Amino acid sequence: MHSYKNILDGAKGLLVETILAIEPTGLEYVVVGGWSPFLRNKTSYSHPGTKDVDILFNDGDVVGKIDKAVESLLSKGFVISAKHDFQLFKKLHVQGKDVIYHVDLLHPQESSNSPELMVDHFDLGLSEDYEFANDKRAKSIALPSSKFLFDGFYNSEIFKHEVSDGSVKEISIPLIDEAGLIFSKCISAQVTKRPRDSYDIFLALKQPNVKNTIEKLRDAASKYNQVRKSILSLYEFIDDEDSRFEYNVYKYVIDTNEKDLRSYCREKLEEILG
Repeated sequence: MHSYKNILDGAKGLLVETILAIEPTGLEYVVVGGWSPFLRNKTSYSHPGTKDVDILFNDGDVVGKIDKAVESLLSKGFVISAKHDFQLFKKLHVQGKDVIYHVDLLHPQESSNSPELMVDHFDLGLSEDYEFANDKRAKSIALPSSKFLFDGFYNSEIFKHEVSDGSVKEISIPLIDEAGLIFSKCISAQVTKRPRDSYDIFLALKQPNVKNTIEKLRDAASKYNQVRKSILSLYEFIDDEDSRFEYNVYKYVIDTNEKDLRSYCREKLEEILG
């Protein structure tokens, strides 16, 4: 049995195995979350990586649409969570110990036509309990106002790593870009228990392609009211001296004398908002 050298190493294996299972289904999807700032980082700053995989399916808001993805993941050794119907687990071996990783299945939620938080996709052949006849189904969970991300806010990233049998596999990841990453974390960065989201936003604004990122978000903000509202909310959070934004960023900045990172991010958001 192949044993990964650390938790992040195992997470990389999880990413590869997830994509290998989903890609043959032909479904349109994008990888969101922490893999974007980790794999796209071209700065001198380091990124701690991530430990799970978040998959956003373009048509996941349609009942049953991603059943092929769920079926394929289950056939590759993933297992469904008893508690969270949108989550699958994968057991990997890390430094001689069994470690459980998870994959989240997401769908776009546009309030005008898809108000549902959870959408049913796959009958697992299990009963929820003895008293009720409800069957347990695999579901996806909503990522609000994210449909536009499929309109040019991701591109492919080539990645290869060991999978659980020890072989090395190469994949092409449809990975959310810096502009999409910033939008997707505008609100979550303001949640106390998610300090790394602030750092992810800072890192996206420090990439060499920041001018292109600003232009894309400025254009999206002019087209989509929700994008502008989210960017404005993030700006107000960063602008507030009493917020934890700068504190959160400095938790992850290592070996640097750079100061006033809050002002830098605020100025970039001002460019987006015009």
